[in-house]
Amino acid sequence: MPRNIFRDCTSPDEIRKHYRKMAFQYHPDRPGGNTQDMQELNRQYENALKGMSGERFTTSDRKEYTYTWQETAERATMKAIYDLLALKMERVQIEMIGTWVWVSGNTRPYKDLLGKNGLGLKWSGPRKMWYYTSSTKKRGGRYKRSDMDDLRDKYGNRVFQNA
Repeated sequence: MPRNIFRDCTSPDEIRKHYRKMAFQYHPDRPGGNTQDMQELNRQYENALKGMSGERFTTSDRKEYTYTWQETAERATMKAIYDLLALKMERVQIEMIGTWVWVSGNTRPYKDLLGKNGLGLKWSGPRKMWYYTSSTKKRGGRYKRSDMDDLRDKYGNRVFQNA
C-alpha cells in the first residue's frame, strides 16, 4: 500500500470518495485484500480527514462550510461498510451516498442481519431500502424527499460489489 494514499485529495468529500474505492480494494474479504492493508488504509483515512479539520470548503451547490473532524461518526460509518462487506450478501447492493450507507436488492434473506437485532440498519419504507447514518440529528417539520438519483447527484456515490 502506498505511504500517503490520500495526498492528492483536496477536500473531505474527495477523501471519503477515495476511501470508499480503496476500502473495496483492500477489504480482507476481497481477493487480494488483507487486514494489515485495511488497518493502514483506515489510519491514513483518519489522518487525512483530521488534517482538514477547520478548513473552509465549497460544496458542489456552492455553499461554503468549515469542515470539522467527527471521529465517532467517521469510525461508525467505516465500520458499517466493513461489516456489510463481511456479510457477503448475494444480489445485494451496498452504496454510500454522501455519509449515508444504503443497502438494496434481495435483502429479505438478510433482514435479521441488517436490522435492529443485527447491524442496526433502519428500513426506509418509501425507498424500499435499508440505510445507515451515523447522524443523530432529527429532521423536523416538512421537507421535500429527494429521490435517490437527486441524492447521488448532490452528494456523490460509491457502489460496493459483494464477493
